[in-house]
Amino acid sequence: MATKLVLRGIRKEFGSTVAVDDLTLSVEEGEFLSLLGPSGCGKSTTLAIIAGFEAPTRGDVIVDGRRINDVPAQERGIGLVFQDYAIFTRMSVFENLSFGLRVRGLGRVAIEERVGRVASLLHLTEALQRPSVSLNMSELQRVALGRVLVLEPPLLLLDEPLSNLDAAIRLTLRTELRRLQQELRQTVVYVTHDQIEAMSMSDRIAVMDAGRILQIGSPMEIFDCPQSRFVATFIGDPPINILPASLTTVGGHVVVRHGGLAVAFNGAQAQAALTGQVEMAFRPTDVVVRRDSSSRAAFEMVVDLVEPLGSETVVHLRAMDTAIRAVVPPAFAPRVGERVGVSIPAERVHLIDAASGIVVR
Repeated sequence: MATKLVLRGIRKEFGSTVAVDDLTLSVEEGEFLSLLGPSGCGKSTTLAIIAGFEAPTRGDVIVDGRRINDVPAQERGIGLVFQDYAIFTRMSVFENLSFGLRVRGLGRVAIEERVGRVASLLHLTEALQRPSVSLNMSELQRVALGRVLVLEPPLLLLDEPLSNLDAAIRLTLRTELRRLQQELRQTVVYVTHDQIEAMSMSDRIAVMDAGRILQIGSPMEIFDCPQSRFVATFIGDPPINILPASLTTVGGHVVVRHGGLAVAFNGAQAQAALTGQVEMAFRPTDVVVRRDSSSRAAFEMVVDLVEPLGSETVVHLRAMDTAIRAVVPPAFAPRVGERVGVSIPAERVHLIDAASGIVVR
């Protein structure tokens, strides 16, 4: 049975430092939600408050309608995996994985079945009889993760659990963890600074900075409709293009311009941005690049650098003081020094208020 989690007005102070500031969040039953942000943004502190290792300065932690602020961590029934592994080094891998199940009094057959399943998921089957002291860092982290997964807790907190793993295993576990979570209908709060992990695994993402949630939504909502400069720049690889821009009115249209690169909106679309300095922002995947730059809508730029990435190619383009990135198909095969025509569809351009950093369109 999955658990619903509600955080209401959470604030956490360490002396004069505010680590979490008025954080309110609801995680639905069976939802996989990621707290995404840079180091020091308050996401791990938030997780520690949910787990009961830190007490909020004010605010409420509510699980299935029950306020649990005063419930000790060991009585909350929450599964927790930290980035730093915590296992019994004098036990074998099997003994570590089965420890919690033995404490609960499960029978031998049930224990072996659960341990075997989790060991297979974490690529630990061949290591089950090995002493934990002989494991490398990647194996230790997987054992620590397995000790919690084998208990199948209804609410699971994961604090960057894949960061110590090899790239290939990390990629596999992203998929398998998500599959297991959906199968068990667990409610998961996942802390990460890795946008790829958050985008690929989450039902929703809460982007944090300076102790606050700046935006919460599905991965594609966060990617396509960022609400601030911070969110726009933190999500996306290659990074979003952001250029200082000027606004002029031409007929019934507002033209947003950076140097020779211009995008025309109708007046209503850009009205909110007319009162201050703006920036224009657009994803590299939304840049249209053509070899024929004669079109009136195209801005001529020169290919400065080419990064072939297999399924796509990132092209760095330059013209005078304007530099942007574009993503093109590998078959386009641009050459350094080649002149191309560039345009950006108006519906894919965000306008950012330069003073506040808020997206106004």
